[in-house]
Amino acid sequence: MHAAQCIHVFVFDTDPQWIRRIIQNFVSNALRYTAKGRVIVGVLRSAQKPGHIRIGVWDTGPGIAEEQRIKLFQEFERCGHLSPWGEQGLGLGLAIVQRMTGLLNYPVHVYSQLDKGSCFMIEVPVVEAPKVITPTVQAVPLKTKAYRILCLDNDETILEGMSSLLGRWGYEVFKATEPEQALEIIQKENTQVWLIDQHLNNNQLGVDFIMQNRQHDVPVALITADSHPELPQQLKELNIVLLKKPLKPASLRAWLSGLKIASEVD
Repeated sequence: MHAAQCIHVFVFDTDPQWIRRIIQNFVSNALRYTAKGRVIVGVLRSAQKPGHIRIGVWDTGPGIAEEQRIKLFQEFERCGHLSPWGEQGLGLGLAIVQRMTGLLNYPVHVYSQLDKGSCFMIEVPVVEAPKVITPTVQAVPLKTKAYRILCLDNDETILEGMSSLLGRWGYEVFKATEPEQALEIIQKENTQVWLIDQHLNNNQLGVDFIMQNRQHDVPVALITADSHPELPQQLKELNIVLLKKPLKPASLRAWLSGLKIASEVD
């Protein structure tokens, strides 16, 4: 193993757990299939998109045929190779990566040549480094009445990431993948904020769940990628906040911080 240090520093605003999981998946696959040569993890500036970087993992493994690359990010699809040690993954890792990068709005790039190796990259926008560091904002949990949050999403991967993010901010999170589970939580726990995904299992809609079960003026945000032109006005009339996918952590935290201000006025 060899490590080289670069003098360039790039700053980007993201969920560190998700980024770590994405890169770990790339590295794990590279190590699994590379018996000779090396695996490199690196960062470079994007030539196609100014203000973006590419975080990539290069290997000297067997490479991936073009017809396999097309299906690579589908669940239970594998690259078509056994590892030099006779192992083969379940084919779930890259499907999870695809969901995460889709929600983060980070394009994935795959380059490969048979018998030469492969490269997996994600493209990430960079931001300016903060000139003034204020540890109290980053380290101190938000002290607010809106401290117990219900998250309803049929994707367990998304729930895991959301729970991790909100937990680091000091919130207590109650997770549900089905409306019935969410309703049980509402009845048993004093949840004070709801984060509801629009598209649930069995063609159920998050907005319907909110309208049927919202008993009082609990702050609610609907998370969706829907671009229906009438949706924002409909939600405004129902006093529901619209959070668009890909959900940006800064937008979510800004909304939650606003709830703190409202509760302090009370």
